[in-house]
Amino acid sequence: MGTTTGLRTWTVRLDAPTKFLTMNDRRSWRKVGADRKVWREAAYLAFQQAKLPKGIDCRVRVDVTFRFRGRAPGLDRANLPSTAKVCLDAATPRREQPWKDGVRIQLGVGFLQGDSDRWVDGPYLHKGEKLPPLKGGPIGEVTLTFTEIGAEA
Repeated sequence: MGTTTGLRTWTVRLDAPTKFLTMNDRRSWRKVGADRKVWREAAYLAFQQAKLPKGIDCRVRVDVTFRFRGRAPGLDRANLPSTAKVCLDAATPRREQPWKDGVRIQLGVGFLQGDSDRWVDGPYLHKGEKLPPLKGGPIGEVTLTFTEIGAEA
């Protein structure tokens, strides 16, 4: 947690656990869904490791910075809201939904009370500087910065 002009800020970084989710992805919903789950689990673990407080009672601005290793063909900010959304979902409370054969659990750390406009301004997407090559390592990273902007909307 950092401080900027009296406002609280929290920054969480995570390595890309799999390929970035893009608006251009034309794979079947099952394959995209599997990647979404991997991203949400990775963000959930990163939020847990950051030891964020639970249920903050203020509205936050969310800035998401993407950094890529090597060449990132076709990846521009306009294609990346899907990745940002899944990561942001992991900051909200855990949800249990009735499912065909039981209950489907969506992981969440409960840092944010929700991801609606009432609690979140953004996410604002940024493309950071290129990362150095790393053979066999993650293809990039995502940094989420939450900045307190006042009471709920």
